[in-house]
Amino acid sequence: MDTLEKYRLHMETEKADQEAFRAAVAADKKKGVSKKSPYTLGYTGQIKALTVRQFQQKLQDKFQLYTSFSLSILLALVIGAAYFDQPTTSSGAFTRGGVIFAALLTTCLDAFGEMPMQMIGRPILRKQTNYSMYRASAIAVANTLADLPFSATRIILFNIVVYFMSGLHRSAGGFWTFHLFNYIAYLVMQGFFRTFGLLCFNFDSAFRLAVFFIPNFVEYTGYILPVIKMKRWLFWIYYVNPIAYAWESCMENEFMRITLTCDGAAIVPRNGLGLSKYPDELGPNQSCTLFGAESGSNLISGTSYISAGYGLDVTDMWRRNFLVLLGFFLLFQLTQILTLEFYPQYGLDLSIKIYAREDEETKRLNANLRERKQAKKQIEQKEDFAANEKYNDSIKHRKTFTWENLNYHVPTPSGTLRLLHDVQGYVKPGTLTALMGASGAGKTTCLDVLAQRKNIGVISGDVLVDGRPLTSDFARGTAYAEQMDVHEGTATVREAMRFSAYLRQPESIP
Repeated sequence: MDTLEKYRLHMETEKADQEAFRAAVAADKKKGVSKKSPYTLGYTGQIKALTVRQFQQKLQDKFQLYTSFSLSILLALVIGAAYFDQPTTSSGAFTRGGVIFAALLTTCLDAFGEMPMQMIGRPILRKQTNYSMYRASAIAVANTLADLPFSATRIILFNIVVYFMSGLHRSAGGFWTFHLFNYIAYLVMQGFFRTFGLLCFNFDSAFRLAVFFIPNFVEYTGYILPVIKMKRWLFWIYYVNPIAYAWESCMENEFMRITLTCDGAAIVPRNGLGLSKYPDELGPNQSCTLFGAESGSNLISGTSYISAGYGLDVTDMWRRNFLVLLGFFLLFQLTQILTLEFYPQYGLDLSIKIYAREDEETKRLNANLRERKQAKKQIEQKEDFAANEKYNDSIKHRKTFTWENLNYHVPTPSGTLRLLHDVQGYVKPGTLTALMGASGAGKTTCLDVLAQRKNIGVISGDVLVDGRPLTSDFARGTAYAEQMDVHEGTATVREAMRFSAYLRQPESIP
């Protein structure tokens, strides 16, 4: 009861400070934020602040920006060169689908890098959300918004190169529609990989899931295996595959704008070995084998071609495919938000210590424990005093270690290299001397030379103990341990000294 009364008295005396603190917290909160909320910003304000932060982080990572843009343009040039200037004839019908498939697949799989990034940033996310800096779900929306300028610029450069090099239909409407569906597919797959990166506990499970989904998405896009050729018990994969809807829309966008000319191998019968009676173009006794061809005509509508060959309907481009892709995008954004809000590994991890009240037995045990600690402390103090006395006596007999004009040369393929140049110094007996300097300054080399641990190169200069040259047993009688702790480059001198001292404390110090 005495403890409780003291606590109540303390709270009464500190009441003015408590009220001032509550008033400061309330004044710091923005308009619209609940008084009970631990956040000073509303949800929208958090998204804005996080978007700016994520944008600045991406902008500062110059290497990642340069490599991603360079690789994207390089891949675009490779694909564009492979499908360069496709003709609007029967020979270019299938390859037009190929360039659309390759471009779409490259863009969508580029989002695979989002999955490990979600897992790498998880510790920082948990730490900041545990401190109530922001709601965990706000970072999901902020990541998407901050990435839009970079991904949109990168993908439009990729699409410009691929679209015009490969000879797809050159029109503003055709290009921008192609780019729109390509970019929406990227955003959908980005959300897909981010969701799995948030759900999985480790890299192994995440990559196993990715390996399961990616091959199925690729095979059931509709290009390698048309929908009409899919087995009935697996064709449903096509309808849950977001890449399939984007590829279908890009195909419909391209072929609805062109008319194919039947020529070459698509005309039967045709001239062959020892046969020259048929014309090079479609004649009266010939027919075209291309999907969607009509009897007696060498012109095939692109719409008829994709309808007969792939089972595609151009009316589905906007009324179904676009809306489905938009739904996939919103679905994966929602799954990220729900995962970050309710998934156990992103919940609060704050611990609170609760001390039980003492009873009679606990008081007796604590009193005995305090007595034992006090007795042990007195014994340790006596031992430390005796050790200090012995240490002070031994210091009187210790010797001074000095060195002057110390040089160290090592042989290299290009000649002799001098690592130490006229180094001089001393170590006072009974003291700890810190040798500090930038990385590569020669600290370890200097200590190796002084400890007689170097067996190559030429060492010159004076190394003395009490003004006398070193004896042959100096190296054997000198204890030397190399520094193994790694220091932070941004640490101050004081922080570095404290860090080294903490590592060298005896085990008894907590």
